Amino acid sequence: MKNYVVVILFFFITIGYAATDPTMPADWNLQMQASRIPKDIILSGILTSNHKAIAVINAKNVRVGDVISGYEITKITQHAVYLKNNHGSIMVPLYSQVSVPIKD
Repeated sequence: MKNYVVVILFFFITIGYAATDPTMPADWNLQMQASRIPKDIILSGILTSNHKAIAVINAKNVRVGDVISGYEITKITQHAVYLKNNHGSIMVPLYSQVSVPIKD
């Protein structure tokens, strides 16, 4: 009986895990973040190497601690840049989900 419970739990866990996009950061929430990213912040790329990280925002290379468009860079990961100002913190993802309508 115990084995059946484990198998059933494993089945439901794998279904829930498959519903997430493994290429996005763990704390990624598309609807919430898309509405909060300022229009004047354009993230073009992220470079990471040996505990160093550089992001390209608005065609400028920035590091943690730099300020751009009134936001301080607080964290740079492989997938996103975290910004902070006196109104709060936001995450700017490198990639966003893109939907393109298909014509039949």
